[in-house]
Amino acid sequence: MNVLDVRDLSVEIPTETGHVLAVDGLSYSVGESEILAIVGESGCGKSVGVLSLLGLGPEHARVTGEVNYAGQNLLTRKPDALRRVRGQDIAYIFQDPMTALNPLMPVGKQVEEVLAQHASMSRAERRARVVELFELVGIPAAAERARAYPHQLSGGMRQRVMISMAIACGPRVLIADEPTTALDVTVQAAILEILKDLRDKLGMAIVLITHDMGVVADIADRVVVMYAGRAIEEGGIEQVFRRPAHPYTRGLLSAVPVPGQRAARARLRGIPGTVPVIAESVDACTFADRCGRADEACRSGRPPLAEAAGGTRVACRHPETKESNGE
Repeated sequence: MNVLDVRDLSVEIPTETGHVLAVDGLSYSVGESEILAIVGESGCGKSVGVLSLLGLGPEHARVTGEVNYAGQNLLTRKPDALRRVRGQDIAYIFQDPMTALNPLMPVGKQVEEVLAQHASMSRAERRARVVELFELVGIPAAAERARAYPHQLSGGMRQRVMISMAIACGPRVLIADEPTTALDVTVQAAILEILKDLRDKLGMAIVLITHDMGVVADIADRVVVMYAGRAIEEGGIEQVFRRPAHPYTRGLLSAVPVPGQRAARARLRGIPGTVPVIAESVDACTFADRCGRADEACRSGRPPLAEAAGGTRVACRHPETKESNGE
């Protein structure tokens, strides 16, 4: 059963130089207790897409499509109704905890604010709940750390505070936007383990936004690969990693170090070019200018998401059929 169903989501953002189509007809669903990763380079529309689900996207953006949760389209709900959903039913972990947290307030009080907004608790009960949450995400000396200010905590501890804030009211869907950015490898692994453990304990569905295919491999059940605002490949982790069908997906995977790879093959390969800025929906493959396989067919029509040989769905005129060898 799907807990969140996004259909044909588009986000158009006005700028000083014209309009930017940041998300272009994006569709995906998230099942109960499932971890779905949305992956792509910076500028692909990942963060804008999830922020727009509950009205947190750029000011004056035009958002169309459907975001179905609990039988209702969230895009048609009024701001007051959306505020009741945010934090209680669908919660966010934002990219940078240092800027997301208030530097002038102890972190425990910031988590208490979420509880005061969405839960009927006394002040003593809220304080006790904060300590419980901090312990749940592995913050040592939880009662003492609750009195600390953000600058007094390490990056990993601040991220754990953000996770505590997000799960405070037991949401059904947790959206984690680059939750391990700027963290060292050891702390990153610990944060990912916390998210998986919370999924198992609390039964939450998780939507993970990342550019790191290594993180995707560690935590996700399914993956949606985005490029220039569109979904260009989707499927189960094993299918996508073993037999990626889209050249862009293969390019992302070729940039991930493979443990035990021989030195002669250890050089990582990037993807030439950059993600284009799209002003309007284009009836063509937006990856064509960066793809060595592109031909006139790629530039003369938008390829639909269709079943590929490896078990994924791919939007490509010339999908790859061979298994990935890590190159």
